[in-house]
Amino acid sequence: MTQLSNIVARYESAIQTRQKEIEQFSDRLQEIPVAQMLGDEARALKDDIARINDSVRALTERMNVYAQELRKQQG
Repeated sequence: MTQLSNIVARYESAIQTRQKEIEQFSDRLQEIPVAQMLGDEARALKDDIARINDSVRALTERMNVYAQELRKQQG
């Protein structure tokens, strides 16, 4: 059970790290003038945000599997 708790905690940490990355990219994206939102830099930032969001979704799905198993063992 402790092993499952550790796995869930590692996933939570990884998700939080990824969410901070999203915030950083979003902040950079907001600094780009509206007139340049269709430019290469804005497009690259949007692509990075989408890629990290996909990663967060995948991590969350895997974490939920472990968390569900942990709940089964606890209850």
